[in-house]
Amino acid sequence: MMRNNFLVSLIFVMGLCGEAKASPQKPREPDGYSERFLTPQGAEQRETRLKTRPEDLNARTELIAYYWRKQKEIQRTRAGKNALSMKRISHILWMVEHHPEAAIVGMSAGQIGEDEGDAPVYDGRLYEKLSTLWKRQIKAYPDNPNVQSNAAVNFRFSEVELSEACYLRAQILDARNAKRMRDLAIFYQTQAMGGLSLRPPLMDEKQLSSRADLWHEKALKADRKSLENPLFRLLMVRLKFRCEQYTQARASALNLLDDNPTKDGNIIHVCNSLLGQLALREKNVEAAKTYLSASGKTKGSSEIDLYGPDFALANDLLEQGERQVVLDYLKQVRRFWKGHQEQVDKWIKQVSAGETPWLGADSGATP
Repeated sequence: MMRNNFLVSLIFVMGLCGEAKASPQKPREPDGYSERFLTPQGAEQRETRLKTRPEDLNARTELIAYYWRKQKEIQRTRAGKNALSMKRISHILWMVEHHPEAAIVGMSAGQIGEDEGDAPVYDGRLYEKLSTLWKRQIKAYPDNPNVQSNAAVNFRFSEVELSEACYLRAQILDARNAKRMRDLAIFYQTQAMGGLSLRPPLMDEKQLSSRADLWHEKALKADRKSLENPLFRLLMVRLKFRCEQYTQARASALNLLDDNPTKDGNIIHVCNSLLGQLALREKNVEAAKTYLSASGKTKGSSEIDLYGPDFALANDLLEQGERQVVLDYLKQVRRFWKGHQEQVDKWIKQVSAGETPWLGADSGATP
């Protein structure tokens, strides 16, 4: 499911892992946390707490996010990943049954089946159970926009028409909320890319893109400030690139790089990577090399921690024999991609020896 990583990870970042703002003093972390992440000990504490306090939604939310993140970290340990998947799934099913309005079940961490680690345990019976639960909640809470929106996220892969209906229902119920309009813009744009549904698209690409633009404009008019969120703008850059709207993607990426006062690491990395790929499309290798170097001048980000850096441009340049710039990039990656130095060192050794390995976050590191 690598083709959807850029979307699901960004939604997760927006919902759960916003970059911490700099402050003179490091704030005290909550019990059971280290470096902004729940620890194994913290997870055990929350599992124990839920045995006597099953309605502790904060604990369930933290555990769902924790198990989702851990699944990303242990790609090779299948047995361990399956166990984590089952724990996460049990909490998700409980949430959907008892609190379908909870934000976590509308986020990537709260979906079942999207992570490859779910595959061994995500059979037809489990899908039917989850689908039945959501359809029951759609009927039980017809006037709750959060329930409708969360259900829409769940069905956006498997039942596109139902997903669209739920998104539209949520928007009608919460008509002035720019987020509902933004959700529809993302839904139609990703459908236009052909990457979210296992079924034929709702309509042709031109119609889908038109609807996406319509809802995007409505969202901007409703609340321009919230839609100018850099993470949302970055998502739109990526969507335009994936939809081959290259002129718009370039302009948006350049604007976002210029308007990045916090020097957000993800913006620096992704925008420069995409601009480099666009330069290669125009056979401007020197510009592409410059952009690759610029993309490595990042402090890292939550998304990079989960999914790894963007290696598309590096792979393309490596295939064209541009070894030195790729080696320099890998040395930059080694600095900001925490916990993966061994894999990066292996690539550096291979490239230095004249080999052309495939560089990728799912080549033995993270999924």
